[in-house]
Amino acid sequence: MKFIKIPYRYLFINKKRTFISALSIFVSCIIVAIGYGWIDGMINNMINSYKNIQTGNIRVVNKDFIKFEKFKPIEYLIEDTTNIKEKINKFLDKFFSNYPKKIRKFEIIERLKFNAFAGYKNNSSIAQIFALEFNKEKERFKFEKNLIYGSSTINSSEILIAEGLAKKLNVYQNDSIIISAQTFSGGLNARKFKIKGIVKITLSNLNKSAIFMNLEDAKTLIKLPENTGTEILIFFDNAFTEILTKELKKYISDNKNEFPFNFLENYALHH
Repeated sequence: MKFIKIPYRYLFINKKRTFISALSIFVSCIIVAIGYGWIDGMINNMINSYKNIQTGNIRVVNKDFIKFEKFKPIEYLIEDTTNIKEKINKFLDKFFSNYPKKIRKFEIIERLKFNAFAGYKNNSSIAQIFALEFNKEKERFKFEKNLIYGSSTINSSEILIAEGLAKKLNVYQNDSIIISAQTFSGGLNARKFKIKGIVKITLSNLNKSAIFMNLEDAKTLIKLPENTGTEILIFFDNAFTEILTKELKKYISDNKNEFPFNFLENYALHH
């Protein structure tokens, strides 16, 4: 007990020094906590941005698609997409049935990406096409927030175009451009699209080349076979990513007859 009393005695001999030391420790702890929170928030923001734009929490693609993804191929298809989405929806409904409504939210969407040429009068440029289920994805891509001119809502045969690409082509809201692309069968097809809005994209490369259109317009442009696609993305709370990937693979394995032939051999589920 004698040895315990000695430190306490010295603490109160010079109260000012003790107070300054304690305050220094307290402020340091606050700075560390704030710094950790800032870094954690920044990392989560990066993860969510990548998830929203690129992969979702789980992505279903043809295994060969992954090998050549940087070229945005359209020949490596997922077949029977409607059936696959319905079966995955059934599985997720069951999985989340015992969780509160706030956590139970999930979404299954389809996307299509490919390269094309965009032309207006004497100007032309390579474009990266992002085809979306637009009503479901508007908020995810923050089109309203990044809109420079026009409207962020598009209908059939209408597009949003990135600011940099719009400058390249010298186009404005309500102009119509020609978009041409290779079809699934290897031919070439072109269609006219009206520019409904011009958006600012943070990534420089995409700001100079991105065009956003409705999924069905894109499928018509490249003449994809009916009920096929290249990417199915599944969105839900990040905390469930690991377990759901594992459980979904098991579900598909246990219900092989309900999915396209050799589903797990031909398609990849990754996050």
